[in-house]
This record gives sequence, structure tokens and C-alpha cells, in this order.
Amino acid sequence: MNDEPKQPPATVTFGVSPGKRTHGMVIAGLLAASGVVSLIAAGPSVPDGETIGLVALALAAVVFFHVRRTTSTTGPAMVLDGDGIWFREWGMDAVPWRFIAGVRMAGNRLRPLIYIELDDSADLFAHMEASSGTRPSLGPLVRGGRLVVPNSALDAPLNEVAVAIRAAHDDALEMANSSSD
Repeated sequence: MNDEPKQPPATVTFGVSPGKRTHGMVIAGLLAASGVVSLIAAGPSVPDGETIGLVALALAAVVFFHVRRTTSTTGPAMVLDGDGIWFREWGMDAVPWRFIAGVRMAGNRLRPLIYIELDDSADLFAHMEASSGTRPSLGPLVRGGRLVVPNSALDAPLNEVAVAIRAAHDDALEMANSSSD
């Protein structure tokens, strides 16, 4: 081995998918249009047209504000650095690399996912609780033994994201192993 000091891994960031906002706005627009059509067509032939129209308009407003709130940020959606991996939709602090056992792609062609397998999730959650004072809540993206990154969340193809996560994980482990020698 050479005696050159190891450089810390570079920071890699991924932004929010622009398609996520577009799809959400299209859905909100379709709901609003169907609500307006239902309100206009309401009459004796469609007795519940007003109710259907109002419900569709209310759903359109909920979808619009949810999409706007979750996709309006200009900051990164995912950050990979020497400290760990942070993904905005997990709703917790960065996960240190030492808690990550591996990264794999799963799902099907229409809905691929990245699974980030954890070494010991109980240790990770205890570490998170000790550092931030709150315990991460489990949900569809934060499961017992793994963290999930869905397909449409980032501005890069999922296979490129998986390669970047693996590379950052390997670099961080190599740094940790070389510093302990």
C-alpha cells in the first residue's frame, strides 16, 4: 500500500425529479377539470353532480398543495458524503455508513426500487434518537431492516443512483478501514 493519506469521499447530490411535479400537477388538473364538468353538468340527470364536483375540486386542491409542498424545494433530495447518506423523503438525519450493510436494486421494470440494507436497525434507530432526540418513524420508505428509495423521487436514473451509493459506501468503508490500521 502507498503511504498517501486518503482523501475524504466527494459529496454527491441528487435533486428532486422534475417529472414528479409534472405528474402531480397533471393529476390535480384532471381532478379540477372533472370537478368543474360535474358542477356544470349537475342537474336532474345527475342528481349528485354538485357533490361529486365539489369533492373532485377539494381533492384537486389537496393534490395541488401536496405536490407543490413536496417538490418546490430547490435543495437536494439526496446527499452522499463521508458522513453517510441522507434522503429527504426518509424524514430523518443522515444515516452513517457504518450502519449500512449493502445496497441492491429490486422491484420490477415499472417500479424499480433501491433497497439500502441495514446492519442493525435497532442500533441505527438508537443512534438517531440519541443524536437528534427523536426516533425515526417507520413507514413505506423506512422499514425495519432497510431503507427504500423509490424510482421517481430523484433527478437521475435509479441505476446511476445505486452505483453512486455503492461507490460512496465502499469509499467510506475503505476510509474507515485505512484509518483503523
